[in-house]
Amino acid sequence: MQPKDSLQQQVWNYIRRNPAFRYGDILMITQISDSTLERYLRKLCKVGYVERGTVATSGVKRVDSEYRVKAKLGVLAPIVNNKKYLYDPNEKVQYDLETGSVVSQEEQGNQCMRYSLLLGKEYNFLAGYKNRYNREHPELKSAKDWYLHVKNVMRRDNTLIKELKFIRDYLVKEKKINEFSKVMCERGLFVYEYSFMGGVMRIIREKKRMLMAEEILKRYETAVSIFEELYGSINTLEATV
Repeated sequence: MQPKDSLQQQVWNYIRRNPAFRYGDILMITQISDSTLERYLRKLCKVGYVERGTVATSGVKRVDSEYRVKAKLGVLAPIVNNKKYLYDPNEKVQYDLETGSVVSQEEQGNQCMRYSLLLGKEYNFLAGYKNRYNREHPELKSAKDWYLHVKNVMRRDNTLIKELKFIRDYLVKEKKINEFSKVMCERGLFVYEYSFMGGVMRIIREKKRMLMAEEILKRYETAVSIFEELYGSINTLEATV
């Protein structure tokens, strides 16, 4: 799987093309922030991929700092995992950012990377998702547990999008938007009558859609159940509309 055109990948592409490079040149040709670039290069230095040619305390401005590549670099940009590790998807190795040394291939971080790819996501997706929802799901222990959980959320997410598209079309055709919106407020799902349809339109139109937060997912799934309670099964209505 090829990486998306992330800022880190853009930086990595430039470094591969320019074995000797200047810090400020990367800032000029990419939209990466100064602080993000500084942290990323510091991590690449830590594991021995690049080295800074000018000493940090030499009085040279950071933008004028020069670097050089020290190792053979693969096509894919290394990914920072949980701020503790740097994973190189080319060599399939993971480095401890405290020591700069390679850690075991069985580390949890590597498993998260592998399962992220199986989900069709970027390498650091599952680790980020886990960090975001750790408190809500203390029962999920291993990377595989999180993978199966996210896979189920993705399935629910995709099903919900299809259902919401049908509900939107049905309510517009039958001129029942206001009627259904009032019911949503009466049931306590939304505060304002315009909130339901406005939310549906945002979800449907979102091109680069992230996975919905579970609270939002549950709310709209409940709305689908209420719709079917009032107007009939979506599967049945689809056959007649």
